[in-house]
Amino acid sequence: LHVWNPASCRYAFLAANPKNIKVIATEHDPFALNGLKKMLKDSYLKKVSHTIAVSQANEELLLKLYPKLKGKTSTIHNGIDLEAYEKELFHFSTQEKSKIRHNLFKCENEDFIIISIATLHPRKGLKYLIEAYSQIHSDYPKSKLVIVGEGPEKKRLEKKIAKLKLQEKVLLIGQQDNIAKLLKSSDLFILPSIKEAFGLVLLEAMAAQLPIIATNIGGIPEIIQNHKNGELVEPANS
Repeated sequence: LHVWNPASCRYAFLAANPKNIKVIATEHDPFALNGLKKMLKDSYLKKVSHTIAVSQANEELLLKLYPKLKGKTSTIHNGIDLEAYEKELFHFSTQEKSKIRHNLFKCENEDFIIISIATLHPRKGLKYLIEAYSQIHSDYPKSKLVIVGEGPEKKRLEKKIAKLKLQEKVLLIGQQDNIAKLLKSSDLFILPSIKEAFGLVLLEAMAAQLPIIATNIGGIPEIIQNHKNGELVEPANS
């Protein structure tokens, strides 16, 4: 079972219980709970035979929040299917790349594209990325920041972009399907999260052979080694 919030998989837990079916749960993003949610979580944990965490940082947090899981957890990092990823890019032509850059990124071929792919949520730290870009864009006029994703912070980010007069330089292009091709059409990937259980998109950016800047938080340092396969920076600091 993939547990992503306190009540997720409740029907599966209920179905498994009377039949004594062993339950293996993957905890994607544990956090502290109170009241009814904590009671629900505690009752579910009693029925779990083993819990998988998606990063070592995730497992440490899990055991801190729920000490009763000691001896019943393992870290198994998330992964991507590299063969499928490479197959998608195998026939990716220069013409198709130019089309994405012109039509979607609204840029010229020589422009430097910084891309970030994330849910538009405060935990992803995108406001700090926009603030950082506002400090350097005048020194690099042939650059653009492209943010892919949807989420509850969209309106706030749009207001920040407008306040900084970056409407022509920072693009929110919404949810997209062809992530591999968007990454391959870009020049630099940045993940500015202030909370991140793992950071699967970093693997995709690596598969697209992009240089990476990411925050030194959560499971990210288990993927990115500073100065080796990317640059780690302080979270929540533009």
